[in-house]
Amino acid sequence: MSTSKKLALAVLITLVAASAFPFFSRAATPERTPQQTSVDASQVLVDLKSEDLQVRKKAASQVPNMGARAKEAVPALARMLEDKEEQLRQTAARALQQIGPDAKEALPALTRALNGDRAIRSTIISTMAQMGPEGKAAVPALIERLEDANEQVRLSAAAALHTIGAAEKECQATLVKLLNSRLPQVRASAAYQFRAHGPSAKDTVPDLLVVLRDQNTYGYVRVAAAHALGKIDPKNPEVTAALIRALSDKRKGVQKAAAVALASS
Repeated sequence: MSTSKKLALAVLITLVAASAFPFFSRAATPERTPQQTSVDASQVLVDLKSEDLQVRKKAASQVPNMGARAKEAVPALARMLEDKEEQLRQTAARALQQIGPDAKEALPALTRALNGDRAIRSTIISTMAQMGPEGKAAVPALIERLEDANEQVRLSAAAALHTIGAAEKECQATLVKLLNSRLPQVRASAAYQFRAHGPSAKDTVPDLLVVLRDQNTYGYVRVAAAHALGKIDPKNPEVTAALIRALSDKRKGVQKAAAVALASS
């Protein structure tokens, strides 16, 4: 075992022992099991076409509970994306998101909404991301959103494109720009996304090192950068040196993140 790994493990053991809660486990907080609600799928499909707005809205919210028949609701949900009522459009988009790849026939409607509906743009992008490789038809529209005026939309578009498996370099270029955002939560989200890119994002290492070394930024932003560096190029001597220095950082979270990155390299 390398010296850096031994040091990282020693720091982790010390931090875990001093913590009141387990670091590697969430067993102390049992996860809630989502409640399953049975609905009359045939009635939901009828109600989706109702002239009553409230009936349509309720039906759209029930679609995810239709099980295997949920995909039968896709055409009606796609039409709802063009409704004048914003809340109905939002509910329809969320229902399509939960249907996932089986909702791919709604991609043309989702793309139109993405380009014209600012109110639910982030929800639409998340819906496209849930389709995975089936969402490739949405790639051109998502690439356009990498230049959106809203930073959160740009973050969402980059994440969706990565999930779909497209435009990797364009996504990384966008995320690098977002590392310089005025908003710390945007910087942290951008850095965190690089974890999923792994070694393909080696060109971004210098930018992430700047974030990790920045003592004037929030700790959680530097934590995200440390985790990303650990996934991208942990054996890079400059990365290793920066992570070792971070083991003695004044912020415990940064110490933990650096230790995990080093220990997993």
